[in-house]
Amino acid sequence: MTVDRREPGGFSRPPLRSTLRRAARLLRDGDLAGFVRRLGRYLRRTADRRQPPTYAEWRAGHVTLSAEDRAVVTAWNHDLPEEACTVVASHRLSKPADLGPDGGLTLVVDEATLHDGARMAFTLAAERNPSALVFSADHEIVDVDGHPVAVHLKPGWNRDLALGSAYAGPVLAIRNGHLAGILDGGPPSSFHDLLLRAADGLEEHRIAHVPTVLSSTTTPWPVSDPTAVARAAGLPRDAITVDERSGACRVAWPMPDPLPMVSIVIPTKDRGRMLRRCVDGVLHRTSYPDLEVVIVDHASTQRSAKRFIDGLARSGHAEVVEFSGEFNFSRMVNLGVAASRGQVVCLLNNDTEVIDPDWLTELVRQVLRPEVGAVGGLLLFPDGTIQHAGVHPGLGGFMGHGHKHRRHDDPGYHGRLTVAHQVAAVTGACLATRREAWDGVGGMDEELPVAFNDVDLCLRIRQVGLHVLFTPHSILRHHESASRGADDDPERSARLATEHRRMVERWGSLLDVDPAYHPDLSRDPSGFSLAETPTTVPPWRQETQEPTTEA
Repeated sequence: MTVDRREPGGFSRPPLRSTLRRAARLLRDGDLAGFVRRLGRYLRRTADRRQPPTYAEWRAGHVTLSAEDRAVVTAWNHDLPEEACTVVASHRLSKPADLGPDGGLTLVVDEATLHDGARMAFTLAAERNPSALVFSADHEIVDVDGHPVAVHLKPGWNRDLALGSAYAGPVLAIRNGHLAGILDGGPPSSFHDLLLRAADGLEEHRIAHVPTVLSSTTTPWPVSDPTAVARAAGLPRDAITVDERSGACRVAWPMPDPLPMVSIVIPTKDRGRMLRRCVDGVLHRTSYPDLEVVIVDHASTQRSAKRFIDGLARSGHAEVVEFSGEFNFSRMVNLGVAASRGQVVCLLNNDTEVIDPDWLTELVRQVLRPEVGAVGGLLLFPDGTIQHAGVHPGLGGFMGHGHKHRRHDDPGYHGRLTVAHQVAAVTGACLATRREAWDGVGGMDEELPVAFNDVDLCLRIRQVGLHVLFTPHSILRHHESASRGADDDPERSARLATEHRRMVERWGSLLDVDPAYHPDLSRDPSGFSLAETPTTVPPWRQETQEPTTEA
């Protein structure tokens, strides 16, 4: 068995070469003060940053039962009627008549070993969440000798992640009445099939997650079932492909005929060579056949930029919208969308570069699904490492990009970079949405002229019940920061502080809701390593009531 020991204890930081490259740009521009600030800040971060704990260290304090913990668990299990929580191997699920009373739980186990506190944790969760029918939990991975080597800390219910992989396993607790209904349709063909059937038609609040390690398995990746995925998606089997790195499933969602027009809105100012690279990729290296380009020009004065933009307008290869006044990215985007005609709108930074001809096709496949409101792709730095793979609240202080600076071919935290899934937000550097969704939330908020306007847009899209998705199957290169000032510019820092304050006042605790992250994972800038101090408390260390005696 091979276990990727970078997961989840892997730790990444901005490469030195990336910092040196930006520092060199500041020197080239004559900004010596900015160069000193950036280099000093990097050195301070490097000196102050502590390595995350190993899983062995973390496990000792958060998973292993102390004598006091074991006494609590033993007392709970002793008082819990046997029929209130039964355990069955997934391959032995058969007839509804074999189940206990409707109000009880069945723990369905797929090639895993339950931890001693599992029955207590699941039954307590069922008591505290009376509307929930299905419960999952975290698990650890052990080697062939049973030694723990890694842990899988999971988000709450994430429907697309579950469609692509059986991430919620290897144990599910299901209320007997609900499980009986599932088995009326015959026994599941796999654990993934059970997961998808158990979740079918349920509202999100009816599927609960217990943020505690409750089982061990030797399987390093969740085992997906492409046939079950096809059935759940209502598609033929050949619409599902399997990633060789993780075994996760990719769904080729159907496209309408004729295809909808896509309007690609590109705000810009000067930087003619960079804009040409972006637009040439859109027009000549993109496989999607029906698109229009809308350039929103913020009073460019650079000769090469003006010549290129004017040429696009004369040739009819792009619609050009003029914008003047103080920089306001949200206003520029809103003007561009208003001037566009497509059923689908794609916001695209002028510092992006097409490297995958099917990048737009994948975004359209996802965003045309009625439950989806916005989709973002995988953006790479020029050195091939990851710049954006979804926005996560709290990373690096406020809103950060998970998996940042990992290699492009890295499968991510337990295969996360191989499957499309819901995230808190995606970057406006590449964001696709349906026009009806855009109009429904009123576009971008012009009171957020520079920062967080994309996050705010995604939050409003989620607020109306639509999903925001990240897909790793749409790939662009992103020459980030090429067209903006240095991060340490005092005026820019003050503006960011103002817009940050506005976001906090507007959204409050909703800013912390992340459909793709576990509360015990770290908040370091790249995320997906263990937090030094977990924020959750295992059930046996909480103040608990006596177990319910009614089954």
